[in-house]
Amino acid sequence: MCHEWSAFDYSYRVEGDSEEHSIDCLNEPEYEYARIQGDKLTTENGEIIGLLHVPINLRYDSMNPSQKELKYDVLLRLDPETGENSILYRARNNRTRIIGYQDGVIYLMNNYRIYTKTAESREMKLFLKLPRNTSYKFDWQGDYLIVMHGYEIYGVYKVR
Repeated sequence: MCHEWSAFDYSYRVEGDSEEHSIDCLNEPEYEYARIQGDKLTTENGEIIGLLHVPINLRYDSMNPSQKELKYDVLLRLDPETGENSILYRARNNRTRIIGYQDGVIYLMNNYRIYTKTAESREMKLFLKLPRNTSYKFDWQGDYLIVMHGYEIYGVYKVR
């Protein structure tokens, strides 16, 4: 029996332009159930940087998936003017989560430690150790990483 894969149509429109533009780097079967996280987009030098969670299957919490629901996280780079797009960074597996991106620095969480790295570098630098807990959430406000535990703020950390 042959399975025919049909791509999820990842596309965007530029304001004032009626034409849809394809995000070609996501036209792969592994991204079929992935979703661009609309609340986790940023801009840098005219490009849009966005987070995607790549799940194991269709049934997952697309806004806050658990590690067991994921294959890995991906950072997407898109220049809306030229249409150029690419994968900026792909986590190796579901144990390393992308929790942020700012000024060329990727923030990763693995084993209750937060690391920093650039997309070009293989070297990860330890930024912060967290106590073992299963329910951390992260928010970014300007130059600050806010770590939440439940409904309480665990800590606020200056990143620059």
